[in-house]
Parts: sequence; C-alpha cells; structure tokens
Amino acid sequence: ENSQLSPEFTLHALRQEGMRKAIGELATGSSGSMKNISQEKAAILPMTLPPLDLQVRFGEIAERSERVRLQQREALRQAEH
Repeated sequence: ENSQLSPEFTLHALRQEGMRKAIGELATGSSGSMKNISQEKAAILPMTLPPLDLQVRFGEIAERSERVRLQQREALRQAEH
C-alpha cells in the first residue's frame, strides 16, 4: 500500500532488454531455463524510479496500448479469414 512502485510500471521496466541483461548477470544457478536472483541482488538493480503518479499514468497508457494492439490483431485475423 505504501510502495513507491507501481506493479504495471515495474513489470514493463523488468521486461526491458537492459534490465533483463542486468538480471541475467546477477542471477545464479546451473539451470539455463530457471536461474535465481536473491533479494539482495535484486535490490541493487539499476532502475529509473519516476514519481508514483507518473508510474500509474504509464501503466494506464500501456494498458490502453495493449488493448489497441489486441483489437488490431483481431481485426487482422478477421480480415484474413
């Protein structure tokens, strides 16, 4: 409740190529498909942290964008059918 991180913003930030690379470098374990990262290492990941209101706004825009993308994909599917 008092977090300064929006879940939607965090998800998108973690999906960025640079962040994925940083996570990969900090992750440990021998399994290529399921490596682990400790809380201590996760806490040092470099992440831009805009004010919470901007994170929430970003999440709203990203959600709308995803809805439009899905609508376009469905329209294309129907046009091809």
